[in-house]
Parts: sequence; C-alpha cells; structure tokens
Amino acid sequence: MSFVEMELNVICASVLGLIMYQLPPYRNLSSEYRYFYKLTLSLLLLFIAEASSYLPEWLPEYDNKIMLLNFFLSSIFFVQVFAHFYWFLFCLSATGASIRTMTLMKWIAGVPVFFYAFLSVINFFIPVFFNINSQAEYVRGPFFFLIIIMSHAFLFASTVVALSAAFRAKTAWRRREALALALYAVPPLIGGAVQAFSDDLPLVWPCTMISVLFVFLRMQKEQILNDELTGLNNRRARERYVTALLDGSERELTVFSLDMNHFKQINDTQGHAIGDCMLRKCSELLKKACERRRVLLAREGGDEFLIISELLADNGEKFSAEIKESFRAYSASEELGFDFSVSIGRATGRVRNTAEIEALIKAADEAMYVDKRALCAEGLS
Repeated sequence: MSFVEMELNVICASVLGLIMYQLPPYRNLSSEYRYFYKLTLSLLLLFIAEASSYLPEWLPEYDNKIMLLNFFLSSIFFVQVFAHFYWFLFCLSATGASIRTMTLMKWIAGVPVFFYAFLSVINFFIPVFFNINSQAEYVRGPFFFLIIIMSHAFLFASTVVALSAAFRAKTAWRRREALALALYAVPPLIGGAVQAFSDDLPLVWPCTMISVLFVFLRMQKEQILNDELTGLNNRRARERYVTALLDGSERELTVFSLDMNHFKQINDTQGHAIGDCMLRKCSELLKKACERRRVLLAREGGDEFLIISELLADNGEKFSAEIKESFRAYSASEELGFDFSVSIGRATGRVRNTAEIEALIKAADEAMYVDKRALCAEGLS
C-alpha cells in the first residue's frame, strides 16, 4: 500500500507543480494571487515530504530510517498549517477585505501559526506531535490535537468569511464567486471522513489538492475577464458586472470615464515600454483610490478607464479631485520629466438595461473630453 500512497503523492505534487508553472511570475501577481501562490507552494512541499517519507522503509539501518522518518514527518507537520493559513488569507483578500483587516488578521492568525511551526521544529528533537519508536512505527504525541484544532479552525474561519461575503454580495455574480470559495472545505472534509474509517486511505491532502485545482480553474476563467497589462477588469468583465448588477431592476449609477493625458506623446517620446509602465502605474493609482470603495474599476482599452459605482453620486467631485491629486503627488515625487495626469468625466443616472448604461458611459465620456479640453486650454494637455 505504501508504494501506491507514494505514487498518489507524486501525482498530486506533479499537478501542483503544473499549476505553479501556469501562474505568472510572483512579482507580477496581485496580493490575492500571491496568497494562492503560497498556498500552492505549501501543498507542493507537503506532497514532496509525504512522498519522501516512504523512502526510509527500504533502508536496512534502523537508526538512519528513524532519523529520516522523523525529519520528513516533522517537515509535513511544519508545512501543512501554512497551507491552511494562506488559504484563510486568500479568502479574505478574494472577498475584498481592506488592507487594515488583512494586516490585523495576519497578526491574529499568524501568532498561533508560527508557534505551531516552532513546535514542529522542536518535534525533531522532542516528541511533541508524534514519535517514531524503535520499530520505526509512527506514534501520536501529546500535542497532536493541535494540528486537528488549527486545521479545522482555519477551514471554518475561511468558510465563514466566504459565506459572509456571499450574504453581503449585491450581485448574483459576486455571490456565486463567494459561494465557490466556501466549497473549498468540502473535499478535505469528505477525505477526512473517509480517512477516519480507514487509516490506509490518506485522502485529506489529495482532496485538498482537488480543492486547489478547482480554485485554479476558476481563476483561469477569471483571466479571460482581466486586462493582461494592468490586471484590471476588462471590457468583458465590465459588461458582465453591469448585467449582474442590474438583474432586471432599476439602479442609480455613477460612471467615471478617465483618460490619460497626452499618452500618445509619452509613447512617441519615451517609447512604448515606458508607455506600458505608465499604464500600469495609472492602474495602481486608480486601484488605490478605489480600494475602500465598492466600485468596479475597468480598463476599456488603450489609455481609457471606467469606474462604476452605486454610492458616489453625491461625492463624485471629491472622488475625482482625490484621483487627480494622487497623480500630481506621484509625478512630483518621481520627477518624471513629463506630465502624468488624467482627465475625468462623470455622469449619474437611473438605468435599467445595458443600453441605458452604455448611454450613461457615453455621457461620462463626453464630460471627460470637456475636462480634457479645459486642461488643453490651460496648456496642460
């Protein structure tokens, strides 16, 4: 049976390796995707350690066998809690938790995680979680229950976060996304239930890998809805969002149309690489402006961006001023040598269908060009 188990771990590790290969470079990932990357890496290391833990069975020397078993199993205990920890953070980030909440939860959840990790290292010398006896047999230690408690606590907390987000969601689309995250815990729980009746079927972590694969496939589907250069929502995502938001009802929306000033001049004089860099920086500043507001931010194409909100009708002028000030502050701090700014137009209205939202977007575009002409008259665009 041990050889079959080792094969299963190798297969799971191979699948996780392929997932990591398909992900963009770590430095290009958003904070949400970085947590998923760390989750996948933790599970990959766990399966490598699991597969390696069967190798000592073919060693004749008991001293070496016990030492290697102890090392591999301690490694498994060390890594597995980080997988649950990063899944919890991924759920928080994916459901729109603020930076302040993310920082607070990292500390609250991180303290017991690192204490547990410390005990895992100690276990190599003192049997805290388990012991390998003189017959090279695995025996549970006095604090084995900690991993059970922490694993279930993180799964429970992650599920609560996802279900809470689904309950608060204003659109069917957001609700479905949150419910999909809540389903992550189902395969590991099924695997744990089966494993409870048969120790010969270690299914908890293979079932967890199935959950990760499920999430990855959904993320790949979302890639179709993301702009490749900036990572923002693209036009297709914007259309999907609006359709789900209206859902047959009438809503008052505010649309902001934004356009980078003299972008063609930046491309012509500084080069397209710098132009792409400034588009990414533009998207970063816009994301920062939107991060604590319930809005949709999308890149429509070229240097054009849209922000759609239900809540900014009365504060639209203030919001526009904040965005423009963030661009001025960045330009001043970086000493770019060229003006880096945006023109903004906004329009508010009650809409019931996609034709009316398109008319509202057109009105915001027209207001944006009015703003651009005013800047041009001042000699700034």
